[in-house]
Amino acid sequence: MTKALRWSHVRSLGGDERLARLLVSSTILGAMTEDEVFWESVIRYLILNEPISAEEVVAIVGFIHQQRFQSAEIVCGLGRGTQPLQPEFTLQGRTLMSLRQHMANWQTELWGIPYVFVPPTPCWEKTAINPFRSSTGDLLWSIDEMLTSKDLLAEAHFMRHCVASYIPACSRRQTSIWSMQVQKGERRSRVLTIEVIPTTRTIRQAKGKRNSPPCRPAMEMLRQWAYREGLKFEGIH
Repeated sequence: MTKALRWSHVRSLGGDERLARLLVSSTILGAMTEDEVFWESVIRYLILNEPISAEEVVAIVGFIHQQRFQSAEIVCGLGRGTQPLQPEFTLQGRTLMSLRQHMANWQTELWGIPYVFVPPTPCWEKTAINPFRSSTGDLLWSIDEMLTSKDLLAEAHFMRHCVASYIPACSRRQTSIWSMQVQKGERRSRVLTIEVIPTTRTIRQAKGKRNSPPCRPAMEMLRQWAYREGLKFEGIH
């Protein structure tokens, strides 16, 4: 189904121009889907329930696609199996409030963090800032930019803070999030989560687990990286 046909389809079901535009431009429904009968029921649900924001419309369609059609390995990572998480997922009998709660519970169960909106494009372009590598004795330090929503969700889970809430800003390239890690032998550990504003090349935040301040060795690595890349500090000492 082409975008023009989808637009006409949404309008014929009673959807307004806003909904038609969103579905065509920002979701998988701009093209032919795997199950048109099912997706028509989704469109009718959106028309009837009128989600409050464009972001919520996109999030609902993305969530349903993940649960019913994508393999568990794509959604959750390797080792989760090739079958969808909920191949019989349906909106029948669900209110908008209960759907929101289901989405929130699923993400909290999977990642151990509150629900955050994941944009329809789950990855973004890297900045012009280079990653970092440094060896001190038997330790290998690294700082790498996180370029997918899955990376930020994992960082939030392991570091026990709210960095996943930065996914929308990262996807719009308003900010960038970096993970400092240290490896000793076969063991690799996360040390800091770093926010850098790309346009000003400013390090705005650097937080350890549970938003703790950087330890002395981590701060030294951060300074070395900042010097190499010409980054400024904002409120970090």
